[in-house]
Amino acid sequence: MAAEPILVKDRGEATRLILFDEEKILPYTTHRFVNQLFQLFFLDLVSIQQYVQERISKKQLLPIPISPQQVIFPLRKQSHDELRTRGFLWVMHRQIDQVSSFRAKMNHSEIVLLNGQRILVPYTARFVQQQIRDSYYIEFCFQHTPLQFPQSLRPSLSGQAIAAAPTELQVELLRIAESIRKYASR
Repeated sequence: MAAEPILVKDRGEATRLILFDEEKILPYTTHRFVNQLFQLFFLDLVSIQQYVQERISKKQLLPIPISPQQVIFPLRKQSHDELRTRGFLWVMHRQIDQVSSFRAKMNHSEIVLLNGQRILVPYTARFVQQQIRDSYYIEFCFQHTPLQFPQSLRPSLSGQAIAAAPTELQVELLRIAESIRKYASR
């Protein structure tokens, strides 16, 4: 549903993966998580970003399709103290239940996920809704437009082959990718 950057005392930045019925803390940044996820799906992130830039005429905070039914989009997370994470909050566009303006600060909004999880972001509700609209548009384009880049190359062809003995990180990412695939096929 979402990958949120968090700061862990004495360890630095980590990723809190918010799934529908559970949460996991992953010991690496959200940037690394998204890159690894794209490698596991054998997707070329740079080509996909160029494809999205052409479709929505934006250069920053681009929604990125990870399957024909799932698009993730980045937002900065609101930090409650002076410590700030560098990573982005990545949210699946179909997992948002509600977006509302935060009462105390009108230029902030609160995202409510389908599982009831609330996340505060330093953007107006209108901007977040625009990100969601862009995500639905990219989903439509991804489903109905033949792509001109290799979207699902075999690992040996794309140079992203997984080593013979996968590391613990790769095993965990494979489990996460498989659960995303199962969820997308529902």
